[in-house]
Amino acid sequence: MSVSAVVLSYARTGNLKRIVDELNRQMFVDDIVVWHNGESAVSRREFDDSVAVTTVHSPNCFTWGRFLAARLCNHDVVLACDDDTLQRDWEAIYDAFMDDPRSIVAALKAPGHLNADKNNHWGTAHEVLLGWGSCFDRRWIAPAFLPYTEEYGTDTVLYRKADRIFSILLHRTHTVLPADIEELPGSTDPKVALYVREDHHKLTSEARRRALDLLGIKPSRRV
Repeated sequence: MSVSAVVLSYARTGNLKRIVDELNRQMFVDDIVVWHNGESAVSRREFDDSVAVTTVHSPNCFTWGRFLAARLCNHDVVLACDDDTLQRDWEAIYDAFMDDPRSIVAALKAPGHLNADKNNHWGTAHEVLLGWGSCFDRRWIAPAFLPYTEEYGTDTVLYRKADRIFSILLHRTHTVLPADIEELPGSTDPKVALYVREDHHKLTSEARRRALDLLGIKPSRRV
């Protein structure tokens, strides 16, 4: 089965060729959308012609750009990653989704994020991140985000924490794999990395509270 891929980029454009080349090597990837949340445009000429690559230059909409980019893909099933790591086992992510196409497949960093995953379940609601390598069906996007946008619109919390909101509002348990990744230049750059910003934890907590509230779940009800 052929799938599409989305690469979300901000200031690490020097990493894009390696990421796109790795996706190009996957026989199941048919097209790639590079969504660049930055001031300088990314040229299509940087990539070879083995797979169709579309580049989009956008004002910075942070992780929300991942879901905007998915709407431009040729296929409903979408692989996704950010521009700060190189996923070395796309086949495992693809195979896991083919085995269970009802939920997100997300590669999480070990040991920190992988160990923390057990605390990110509230009944059947499950919070995961998509940037280290993931797979989902873009047909889930509109119905999952609709309750949020009707209540809050497309605001800063959505822009910054779209992965968390999306995964929770799908209200299902997702498939988690240990991330087989290579850290690329700039992955921990404090000028770029969102997790080091002062408002990171505050926005994460607010996104989680809003998503769970829309599901009628209290955050304390973790399992």
